[in-house]
Amino acid sequence: MCGGSPADSKTDNKMGTTAASAKTNKAPKTNGKGAPLPDPALDTSFHAQKMLGSGTAGDIWLCKQPSKNQRAVAVKLFPRPFKNGTQTTLLREVQVPMDLSQGCVSIVTAYEALLTPTHLALVMEEAPGGSLTAHIAHRFETSSKGETIMSEDEARYLFQQLIIAVSHCHRHGWAHRDVKLDNVLLTLSNPPEIKL
Repeated sequence: MCGGSPADSKTDNKMGTTAASAKTNKAPKTNGKGAPLPDPALDTSFHAQKMLGSGTAGDIWLCKQPSKNQRAVAVKLFPRPFKNGTQTTLLREVQVPMDLSQGCVSIVTAYEALLTPTHLALVMEEAPGGSLTAHIAHRFETSSKGETIMSEDEARYLFQQLIIAVSHCHRHGWAHRDVKLDNVLLTLSNPPEIKL
């Protein structure tokens, strides 16, 4: 379990985006076996299922990893060559999840980073429950008029997990600076667990 006091932290660094920062859902082109990754060098290691979204720095793909018993992973692809002045930001995009994902169940696990001739790939844990925004919107759409969308106990449970994740970031010298419902992912467990 992770936790700690934000008072002990450095807050001058910006946490990189993870699978949580996927902004758009695009329909992928398929080849009958799923969606092809834009990097052929990764096709033998990962079988793309669909594009999850596109962030400012790269695209995020849902993939199966045959070498890991078809484990579902999110693969964030940063195109190369890197634009001038973006190397520090891209390094942070990879370094932060790798540093933070160990030792806290409320942080998306970063498994590995791979460099190919055309991309930098960050392989991360899949968070199949979607964003907290989508979770709340679904609850709102399916609730009856006057029905409580989320109980106080459930909100407290989710918020406590979020505090644990943010405290873990702070203890390791990182400030997220973009904590919002869209960037908080969930598992499919009942009740769902948070993945920041």
